[in-house]
Amino acid sequence: MAKSRRRYVLERAQERCEYCQLPQANSVLPHEVDHIRAQKHHGRDNIENLCLACAFCNAFKGTNVAGYDPQSGALVPLFNPRQDAWRDHFVWRRAVLL
Repeated sequence: MAKSRRRYVLERAQERCEYCQLPQANSVLPHEVDHIRAQKHHGRDNIENLCLACAFCNAFKGTNVAGYDPQSGALVPLFNPRQDAWRDHFVWRRAVLL
C-alpha cells in the first residue's frame, strides 16, 4: 500500500482505531489499515473501503462482514465506520467497550 494512502487513513482516523477508538499512542502494536469489506469478499482497495484498526480489532473482525447478534440470534452486518455512527453501536462503560 502506498505510504500516502496509509497516511491519509491514519489522519482521517486521527490515529485512533475506528472500531474501539484506541489511540495509536496507547498501543504497543502498530495500528493496521483494514479493508472494511475484505478483498476476498470483493472489497475494493479504495479509500472508502479502508479504515484504521488496532491489531486486536482487526484480528477479531477478520474477513467477516456479518455476525450473529447474541441477544436476538439474527445475522447482522458488522459495524462499518464509513457508513455507521459509532455512538449508535458502541458505548464505553468504565474500561469496558460494549
